Amino acid sequence: AVFAIAFAANPSYRGVEYSVRLLAGVAIVDVARRMDSAAVRRVCIVLAAAGAIESVLAVAQSIHGRGFALYPIDHDGGLLAFGDTHAGRGGFAHPYHLTVFLLLALFAALIGGRSSTGRELRLWVGTTSFLGAGIAVTFSRAMILGLVPAAVLWCLARRDRIGRSARPIVGALFLGLACTSLLFADGWTTRARQSAGSGADRGRVTLAEHGLGIAADHPFAGIGPARYVIAVAEESLPEVELLPPHNIIVQAAAELGAAGGVIVALAGLWFARRLLRRPVLLIGGAGLLVPFLLLDAYPYVFPAGLAISALWIGLLENPTVREHAS
Repeated sequence: AVFAIAFAANPSYRGVEYSVRLLAGVAIVDVARRMDSAAVRRVCIVLAAAGAIESVLAVAQSIHGRGFALYPIDHDGGLLAFGDTHAGRGGFAHPYHLTVFLLLALFAALIGGRSSTGRELRLWVGTTSFLGAGIAVTFSRAMILGLVPAAVLWCLARRDRIGRSARPIVGALFLGLACTSLLFADGWTTRARQSAGSGADRGRVTLAEHGLGIAADHPFAGIGPARYVIAVAEESLPEVELLPPHNIIVQAAAELGAAGGVIVALAGLWFARRLLRRPVLLIGGAGLLVPFLLLDAYPYVFPAGLAISALWIGLLENPTVREHAS
């Protein structure tokens, strides 16, 4: 109802388009949560393998310093630079988009390899080491906020609760991450200096403050679904970048009104409460995505990001996955 009111007050083609994307996301969640064990396993294998391939491409891009123009696998053009190092993005438009996908691939590897032994476990471990290498060249700080607590949770959990494969898989991920980070150390030292500087993350703070200002100016119906960047462009403020506010609650409040922001916040708390009663593997897997919902825009704004988030939620809600992870 809140979405409909906001759209009726501020109709736009972008709102219609975003509605279709949301419905597609709901369909993905429904399909993913209904998958049987064989389908879950196939999906996990595909996600982990695709993540490994994307990781190899991302590392190659970082070495090359730009894309390879291998459309549709890759796109031409420069890469984000951190110091003398370039952030690989694989087949995605931005390195942080790749980060989100690789973290989903890690979650899939942990699910798929939950009861693996011998040669099969070695395959999961080897694949995950590639994921770590790919994550390293995205230079994402939000990744650290999600991955480190999840890894600590998984490693401290009793073996009978997390499975015999979790620690080798997580260890392989960090080995790949550490080795590749050493090769591209200048990028990470640059990111560390940016984080420690007096103006650390001022850009995100400015985006969030502007989003809250828009929400305060339009408290009842917002500015309309998917119209945030359009509204910012119409203001023509040079000090504000043409970007979403990088916080799902702030964006909902700005586009749907105060009620939209409250509903999204309450929905997040409700989902978190449900997750706390789930197996440790799923709690950590959900935690991987949280920093990108609060500090980024990809998982809930971009079409591919919505699809990835929907698949993520579907796996978390799948009864077979819950039983397998117990």
